[in-house]
Amino acid sequence: MTTEKRISVFLQANMSSGSLPLATYHRAESLGAGTYGSVVTVYNDDGENFALKMFDQDGDDQDNVGTSIGALRELTILRLFRGENAHPNIVEMYDVQTGFEEEEGAGTGGAMAMAMPIFPRGSLEDSIASFPNKKAKIAIAYGLLSAVAHLHENGIIHRDIKSDNILLHDAEDGSLQAVLIDFSLAKLIDPKAIITDATGESSSQIETEMTHTASIGTPTYRAPEVIAEKGYGLPSDLWSVGVCLLELLCGKCLEADKDKNAIKLIEDGLNTLPDAPFPNLIRRLLQKEPEKRIAAREALDAPVFKKFDFEPHERTFVRLNINEAMPLENDPNAAAAALQAGSKENRPVENKSKGNKKQSKMDPSLAKRFKLIRQICDSMEWKSPMTAQAALMYSIAMSELDDVDDTANSQALLDCIVLAHKFFELELTDLNELSEASKRFESWDIDEYADNEGTIFMMLDFCLLPRYSL
Repeated sequence: MTTEKRISVFLQANMSSGSLPLATYHRAESLGAGTYGSVVTVYNDDGENFALKMFDQDGDDQDNVGTSIGALRELTILRLFRGENAHPNIVEMYDVQTGFEEEEGAGTGGAMAMAMPIFPRGSLEDSIASFPNKKAKIAIAYGLLSAVAHLHENGIIHRDIKSDNILLHDAEDGSLQAVLIDFSLAKLIDPKAIITDATGESSSQIETEMTHTASIGTPTYRAPEVIAEKGYGLPSDLWSVGVCLLELLCGKCLEADKDKNAIKLIEDGLNTLPDAPFPNLIRRLLQKEPEKRIAAREALDAPVFKKFDFEPHERTFVRLNINEAMPLENDPNAAAAALQAGSKENRPVENKSKGNKKQSKMDPSLAKRFKLIRQICDSMEWKSPMTAQAALMYSIAMSELDDVDDTANSQALLDCIVLAHKFFELELTDLNELSEASKRFESWDIDEYADNEGTIFMMLDFCLLPRYSL
């Protein structure tokens, strides 16, 4: 049985998250290019048309091995918003391709590609000057804020909201609908919110300020705290939304190649606005101090939307539960038991014979592996607690395909740890220098990792979030 076939069998047997078609696609024409790849129109064997985003093999200087970070982020996050978990204002990922091959010997496109719907109306940027009436503009604003509210409810920060990343769609009721795309820069501020705290209802307060690289986004849409290279979080998305709505109201895009010029353009634009409900909402979104900026949930309740009787979609304020969005089928083996070690009935219990010291019910061999993983992460000074937890889950998934050697120099185990680090850590270690930076990685083969990374990602059903909390 080939590796691809074994992976396919594994996914079908162990995942019930809404199977991906994993179809064959044929190229039609190019649509455009972005930071992490290009987009083409394609059709499948049934003649259905899609947009296919092909991710570049390599990312930025810190991400020069294997799949780009942008692809890992976008596929992982959008994997959650499929089927019954879809939100009408967030683009739906239809399918994933690995190594999409172009027609007639044109070579291979991105290492991975994502199929999604085609939006013939194009982007907000394309149509900014041609909206028929005020209600259409208000509907676009409401849809965009609905998408952002749903993301923020789940601790996801988009980090690249701009008019070009808002596509337009004709809804069934005849209204114009905004659809937020391009999640290559998106991150989970609090991954555990999805993994452990999901209730299916409104979320509790999520940490809203973290330190991220200030090089994200487009100058016109970057929030003041991002420009100042300060800690930033969910409110920075609302500044970007405010800029988009300012453009929408004024009927033209603001163009600035430098941050200071952008702030001046925005200030000038605000000074021209009248005292009215829609302009007043924009002013509240474009407060320079993030703590004064209105949140998405509150913005949806603004008077301008009440006037038109807009109501939030039923999923807008629902926090996703990854165990429901992408559940693992019941599996009697130790791997499934380990993954469930963080669930309520399997959490550590008191052992009275040892002074009430808590011990985990995790399988002993996997507990030993988890300890080794944490030791390696600690030795590399990797900070996120999610890195070790995710690496354990990855190794469990890989053990379904091949044996994972529980030793410090195991290539398979180190590959799982490196991939988890790549996805969860705020500050990345240069993978090209990893073997020189630590004795732990002296025997680690970076080329073999590059070959194995995509396989691990496929084994995880294209979602790098752990299904349970340990």
